[in-house]
Parts: sequence; C-alpha cells; structure tokens
Amino acid sequence: MMNEENYRHTIEKGIYGLPEKSSKLKELIEPGDRLVVYITKKECRELCGSFTAILEVIGEWRKSSKPLWPDEVREGRILYPWC
Repeated sequence: MMNEENYRHTIEKGIYGLPEKSSKLKELIEPGDRLVVYITKKECRELCGSFTAILEVIGEWRKSSKPLWPDEVREGRILYPWC
C-alpha cells in the first residue's frame, strides 16, 4: 500500500521502499518476486482505492541514507529506509 504521490515516484525512479516497522518483510521479498500495489484513499487524486500495478523486484535491499520519497523530503527525515 502506498499513497498516489509515492506510487508515481516509485514508477518514475524505479525504486520501492519499506518503512522500518515493515523491515522483516525484506527478509521474505527477494529478486524475482512480484509486489501488488494498492493506492490508498488518503492524499489521492486519480487512482484512489485501487490495485494499480505489479512491480518485479530486481535487486537486493539497501538501506537509504537520505530522504528519497516526496513525503520524506517534506518532513526532512527517512520514513522508508529499505529500498
């Protein structure tokens, strides 16, 4: 699940991020796996409440050292450290 703004960023940059509270998922998600994307209704303009894409994982997880996502940049902190 993600908001529409972060979804558009994911598609544009070709990256996906996990919040720290979901970090255990990174142990289960491997290259070749596919992720189904659901757009939340919060902060939404067009794709509200819909399954929008299937993303394929193509690399290993890395820990981010700077804000990458639009909401992270606005808040000035890392919300999704695992990319």
